[in-house]
Amino acid sequence: MFNATKQFPLPRVLSDHKPIVLESGDWDASPSYFKFENMWLQSDGFLDMVRDWWNSYIVMGTPDFVLIHKLRHLKKDITKWNKEVFGKLDTQRHKSLMELGKLDQIAEQRPYTTKENLKLLDLKIEMQQIAIAEEIS
Repeated sequence: MFNATKQFPLPRVLSDHKPIVLESGDWDASPSYFKFENMWLQSDGFLDMVRDWWNSYIVMGTPDFVLIHKLRHLKKDITKWNKEVFGKLDTQRHKSLMELGKLDQIAEQRPYTTKENLKLLDLKIEMQQIAIAEEIS
């Protein structure tokens, strides 16, 4: 009845329990639209970049024409910047989860070395930072 349903464990991040992902099949993708993300405000220099971008656009015409075209240009610049800076969050989260998964497998076979304990701590801090950015978003 639920052929596309899958479940699998994720590596332990913050607790001693493994979270379980339940996938229930494909969802139809809706067309995306521009959304302002609050996490952008946490990025150093974001407002300065927006100001610089805004001032760099040269558009002639009535005030409403200028506003519309400057907003369109700004949308493109912010979207590109978001992919370069925050688009890496998904990639980084996936990479960190894979590394945590490897460490989980090691922990099931033997105790961690000092180097592995430090790596585990770094990965947990990294995952917390990613979670904070995603929560703000």
